[in-house]
Amino acid sequence: MADGVAALAAAFGLCLFLIIRPATAEHPCGTAESRASCLAPCADNEAMRARRVALTRRAGASEPDALFEMGQSWLGVPGPAGGAVCTPDLADFRAAASWFQRAADRGHVGAQVALGDYYELGQGGEQDYARAFRWFHRAAAQGHPRAVFRIGVFHDFGRSTAPKDAAVAALWYARAAALGSCDARFALATMYAQGRGVASDAARAFALYDLVVEEGNAVCYGRSSGDAGRARKSIAAQMSEAERTAARAGVAAWLTPR
Repeated sequence: MADGVAALAAAFGLCLFLIIRPATAEHPCGTAESRASCLAPCADNEAMRARRVALTRRAGASEPDALFEMGQSWLGVPGPAGGAVCTPDLADFRAAASWFQRAADRGHVGAQVALGDYYELGQGGEQDYARAFRWFHRAAAQGHPRAVFRIGVFHDFGRSTAPKDAAVAALWYARAAALGSCDARFALATMYAQGRGVASDAARAFALYDLVVEEGNAVCYGRSSGDAGRARKSIAAQMSEAERTAARAGVAAWLTPR
């Protein structure tokens, strides 16, 4: 029974992993010539094995970047030279986490975020929101946009030791939005549109949705850019051109680091 639950959790983590993996790590499972390699576990992938061999010396010297890249190789994330990807299984996720742990302990912010994702999504077979929250906090202290955004999510939904508080979530979303997170900008736009956790502000909601659309992100906060476009259009219909221009300028100034 426990093994079955772990396998289910790993499968759930894999589905979310494939959604949130970096845009640069394309997944060519749809092409016939790469299907067999793509669907195989990362432990069996020749390109990833070669990448691990190439990283051995640097990883052995505990270089944080090399440790992080070693972890990525277990998830099928191509290196600078590219290479066929693979589909990580439970063992691959756990192997990746062990390398991410070593890099994260040495201050590598990407590895800290990767561990946050690993524990939040249960990629190793078991979710651990408390550990995820701690790793996101460590990465947020280094100014990582995704980590700051995820802390907002934890407060928004009351996960782990983070009390459910929309106002606190909005503060974290605002910080992440200023760091460039499209997820945070979408989430914050929705909060301003609904008046949840913040005072209702249609102009600010419009301008944030506008940023999401104009930046051309295909997906933000699990929603398509079309959703942001429709929300923007609905609000814009109630504003004059001068009001829209002022809203854009106001949000641009608000998000500019001081």
